[in-house]
Amino acid sequence: MSQLIMATGSSDGSVKIWSADVEDLASSSEANKISFSLINELTVAMPAPISTISMVVPRHSQENIVLAIGKGSGLLEAWICNVFCKKIHSAGVYDAHDQVVTGLAWAFGGCCLYSCSQDNSVQSWVLHGDYLHKVSFPSKFPGFRNSTNLSLVSDQCFGLALSPGGLTIAVVRSFDVNLLHQMYQARTQKAVIEIFWAGGQSLEISPDNTGESTLTLSERDLSCWESNILWSLQYFEDADNPLVPWDSVAALLEFKKYSPSFVENLLFKWISGWFSCQLSDDSIDKILLHVVSMLSEISSRKIFLLNIICRRLMISDPEADMHNGEQLKSSEPKNEGKFAPWRNLLVNNELELQQRAVSFTFRAVLGHASQSSDAFQVGKKWFPVGVAQMECWVLLNAGLVHNQLNVLGSELRGLGSRISSICEYVKEETCGFCSTPVPFESADVAWCEGHKLDSSCSKERHRSATNTMPQTFFKMSKPRLGTDDEMKLDFCRPLCPFCGILLQRPMPEFLLSPSPL
Repeated sequence: MSQLIMATGSSDGSVKIWSADVEDLASSSEANKISFSLINELTVAMPAPISTISMVVPRHSQENIVLAIGKGSGLLEAWICNVFCKKIHSAGVYDAHDQVVTGLAWAFGGCCLYSCSQDNSVQSWVLHGDYLHKVSFPSKFPGFRNSTNLSLVSDQCFGLALSPGGLTIAVVRSFDVNLLHQMYQARTQKAVIEIFWAGGQSLEISPDNTGESTLTLSERDLSCWESNILWSLQYFEDADNPLVPWDSVAALLEFKKYSPSFVENLLFKWISGWFSCQLSDDSIDKILLHVVSMLSEISSRKIFLLNIICRRLMISDPEADMHNGEQLKSSEPKNEGKFAPWRNLLVNNELELQQRAVSFTFRAVLGHASQSSDAFQVGKKWFPVGVAQMECWVLLNAGLVHNQLNVLGSELRGLGSRISSICEYVKEETCGFCSTPVPFESADVAWCEGHKLDSSCSKERHRSATNTMPQTFFKMSKPRLGTDDEMKLDFCRPLCPFCGILLQRPMPEFLLSPSPL
């Protein structure tokens, strides 16, 4: 976990693998200090300029790295290196393309490799054992099919990249200027980004079924999609991976229109895999009830994923679209019964996350109170705000929240006046427009009491947070915090406390937008 691995390639055909200690590299400030040490240098089969490199740690072999090397001659080489014993061996040389290999990307934990070239082709490879096997490019998706032969539209491939969940591929192509209008298009349209669905990629070596319809999804196709979507969801369960599941959600939304039972069965397999008890004979509704009863034992990242699935996939109308950044709700009351288990799960999920956020804040304040320093450092360190309102929320919901949270609240009140020197502790809230009192009654909204003073400012105000929780909160594998060592407060990124996705402002910060995140 503390080792950084890097591979470099050169126009002279050489490839080297380097290692460095992460902590030593981060703390080093000397420009001339050599931080990287050479692990091994590859003896390439046929010397040629190295055009691109892609490296991956296979999910089934954490001590190895697999290196794919693209060359100017169109050749593709694969190498496997053991980072502990520093041994390396070849995994084959392949005549992949007719021209320069311009892009390489590993997918599905190192099981699959995609390559593109200036010959305007995209190839897919599967790693079995110590060798790459060329397989057919996945082309089937509900409603349409992909095409990898666009020679009449574009000139050459410049590179490719995979979506975070590995279900789509973006290929950058240049236009053939002879096919563009010289007065208008040729002046502005220099390149195009084309998106391919790759979620139907088979990871098994089997002969192509050329007689099969290109528009109909077979059982084998559905099985591949199910396996790869499950891999994508399990990939996002790791809190160290950025939570950007748009490709997974987009694929599931299309399959929901095509085959709702496919989506339901897939989600059943995904969620039931979290529990060691046998749940194979139950329905998805029973699984959701079991999740609600086990929320205190489920990691926050899994709850984040469930919230995204609930809001964007299961509760929303499949025909609904985005409008002004808000999800249009379903207008069919007949579907309310079908959505009820997911709505119930969403409500309980958000209540659990609220409790974890409050518990995290209380423990941070109590942990700081036992130390000698006077206050939290502002800046890269997290500075808790709204502690008094959180304390009121726990008192108002004493019968609903975990007993542990009630105990923390009583310990917090035991600090007395000391708490004001530890964090921002303001009990009396005031309206930002008329300065009249705003009593705490809800964690979501606040009501100005201006009407009692014959003021026109008597409106409902939605609460917003100026500071979100620190990164540590989102990486907790367990809901309850343990020792003080786990309370190390790292830098703060604006992540949503209910879905864990990176927040953005409607307007750039340099415009001093007052809009909340």
